[in-house]
Amino acid sequence: QWYHRRVTLRPGKEAKRFQSIDKSWVKIMTRAHETPNVVSCCVGDEMLGQLLPHLLEQLELCQKSLSGYLEKKRLIFPRFFFVSDPVLLEILGQASDPHTIQAHLLSVFDNTKHVNFHEKDYERITAIISKEEETIELEKPVMAQGNVEVWLGSLLKMAQQSLHGVIRTAAMAISEPTSFVFLEFFNTYPAQVGLLGLQLLW
Repeated sequence: QWYHRRVTLRPGKEAKRFQSIDKSWVKIMTRAHETPNVVSCCVGDEMLGQLLPHLLEQLELCQKSLSGYLEKKRLIFPRFFFVSDPVLLEILGQASDPHTIQAHLLSVFDNTKHVNFHEKDYERITAIISKEEETIELEKPVMAQGNVEVWLGSLLKMAQQSLHGVIRTAAMAISEPTSFVFLEFFNTYPAQVGLLGLQLLW
């Protein structure tokens, strides 16, 4: 298996190791392009037979290091266990722009398709939005700064806290029978909260 160059997001000797492998591989492919005869290309030089096993061994070391790197990220934000290594690499590789997380939210959050960013403050998240386009405003904005696995954890906690607040407000509305109007209540809150309200009424 040949790894995407995003592997170089891991700093230090592993990045240098991969760059060295990549350079050797490019040379091999250039030589193959210049030698149209397959037999001559593959067996005409003993060096190739020695180099390929060495490159594979080095790639396995890169894979081991990469797996350890991704495991650390997943332990910090366990919902990363729900996504494949290539997807997680893409998330980490694009982490400098927090808006790129929009494409992956459904993979790591339950029915959160979008987040709403502040119009002027590029990194401030103010609300979460479901597939059904229902919006829950966050009680406090979350700043999408620093390591993506850290601020996603903060977003998760604030989303849960904000949803609890919506449910609490709905429960208080139900507890006021004189002013409670069912259709108005159901149209005011997200559908799931409305269904929960029905259960409370029963």
